[in-house]
Amino acid sequence: MTMIPDTELVLVVAADENNVIGLDGGVPWHYPEDVRQYKNRIAGHPIILGRRTFESMKPIPDCYTVVLTSDDRRSADSETVEYATTPQIAVEAAARAGASGAFAGDSAGADSSPPVTYVIGGEAVYDLFLPFAGRVFLSRIHEHNEGDRYFPDLGAEWTELSREPHDGFDVIEYEQASPRPLDDL
Repeated sequence: MTMIPDTELVLVVAADENNVIGLDGGVPWHYPEDVRQYKNRIAGHPIILGRRTFESMKPIPDCYTVVLTSDDRRSADSETVEYATTPQIAVEAAARAGASGAFAGDSAGADSSPPVTYVIGGEAVYDLFLPFAGRVFLSRIHEHNEGDRYFPDLGAEWTELSREPHDGFDVIEYEQASPRPLDDL
């Protein structure tokens, strides 16, 4: 078994009151303030996302992007994008980028905590990584939308740490007391 380098997985998601995160390849709302706080949060960090999510959005500057895909014929088209065919390879690539210091964000040298890797979707990627995440930043959109993609329910093992109200949404930070070890991926 390969030992995965140390990194903290943190999920970042916007979901409405019904946990809808998407509809027809997009999101059924638009809150520029949420987009700003999201981009500021993940800036400078490695991120993991699924291929469909990657293809549905503009590139995120200042992030090392690891795209999880089942297509093993894909290859990186830039120095800051890497394709991974397994969750283990995705986390290893993101952890390497975070450990290099170039993509460690605000956690670089701050203390002894591991570098943060943000997981930014979509549905299947959230389902896969949620048990391994230590924290979730959830932008709870105060709407009820139709959707075809959902964020999983956070169970009793998740505790709300903070809530920041905004116009139309709240940013809520949750913590999982005992995430599964990354080596179990």
